[in-house]
Amino acid sequence: MGAKPGNFEQYLVEGKPDWERIDFELPCSRCGYELRMLTMPRCPECGLEFTWAELLKALCEEPESLVFEFRWRKRPVRTWVRTIVRGLWPWSFWRGLSIHERIHVGPLVFLLVTAPLLLFVALHGVAGVLWALCWALADMMTGPPDGLVYRRDELKLIALVPYISPGSTLRMLWNVAVVVAATTTLLCSLRQTLGRCRVRTVQMLRVAAYSVGPICVVWGLMILLFVILLGLMPWIGNGMAAQLTLLVAAVLIPGIMLAAGIKRYLRLPRAWLVGPVAIAVALLFSLTVSNIMVRQFGC
Repeated sequence: MGAKPGNFEQYLVEGKPDWERIDFELPCSRCGYELRMLTMPRCPECGLEFTWAELLKALCEEPESLVFEFRWRKRPVRTWVRTIVRGLWPWSFWRGLSIHERIHVGPLVFLLVTAPLLLFVALHGVAGVLWALCWALADMMTGPPDGLVYRRDELKLIALVPYISPGSTLRMLWNVAVVVAATTTLLCSLRQTLGRCRVRTVQMLRVAAYSVGPICVVWGLMILLFVILLGLMPWIGNGMAAQLTLLVAAVLIPGIMLAAGIKRYLRLPRAWLVGPVAIAVALLFSLTVSNIMVRQFGC
């Protein structure tokens, strides 16, 4: 039986639960353990510490958060964009999302499915915008430098890749989708191994759903930046150190973004290790799947 809507304070007496009035289930927000009749606000199963007020408030009242999960019915596009943009600063984002808020799986699955499209937009869309800016800047200048013209043509090529080579674009989207699926699956499978904190699958799903979208944006911008730097300094493309730096950044930066949710939201140990490892394993898995498809099907 769920909590009754209303003022959560009616179930508290001097900050402690009034068990005679609480006739509904009171599960732990992290592991689902039943907390009824406990004397201390600490889950004996997973060790989550909380206050009775915040737990009852989340069960009795509508969430105050403005993320896509809770506002998608009213303003789907606006809240989707706002959620992705806010997710680019994960520490601040997870500070505003309570672990006690009820989880809605449908919007989270939507965020996971649309995440690969964000890399597409960040890479080709931003390249198109920069191309337009370079074009406008070149028209404003008298005799624009050759470097600016070269950058403009290079950005135009990146922006038009989906039209010039749709097959490569589809392969890129497929590889990103594999990474997203692998990261989500890996996180959900690790829920029982993070110490003694037996996290529910839906909680890991929430962390993955809000993390992979901004991570895909970061990946797209990193690829675009690397291509631009490669045009400015062609010698870096032949340097093993530069390629290794790009690979490490592609693992560490998204890994830290993922770890912020694991640490700040789920309050789990070893988050700064789990995040980068999950991203690294997902990337390796995607590379393996891609190589198998090329060998078996030639695509």
